[in-house]
Amino acid sequence: MWNSHSSEIICWILLSGLPAPHFQYVKNVMQGMTLFLFNYSDRKLHGIFEAVSAGQMKIDPRAWTLDDEEDTPFPAQVLIRVYILIFL
Repeated sequence: MWNSHSSEIICWILLSGLPAPHFQYVKNVMQGMTLFLFNYSDRKLHGIFEAVSAGQMKIDPRAWTLDDEEDTPFPAQVLIRVYILIFL
């Protein structure tokens, strides 16, 4: 049985990004939208996430880089919220 004393909700705000040619899709993301993320590497769908921001270019221009001098390879970005429910 679940109750507020036997669980904890953890929330993270994360950045998700795609290459620039995909901005045509990312620009349609609005704050509050429910999102699923597709991992191209393992071909798996992940979710459910909530958009915290509208889709934009270069929210973090240095994301996914090793050097502060280079631009992100994934500039079409949106902030997402992740909720995890942990049963104690």
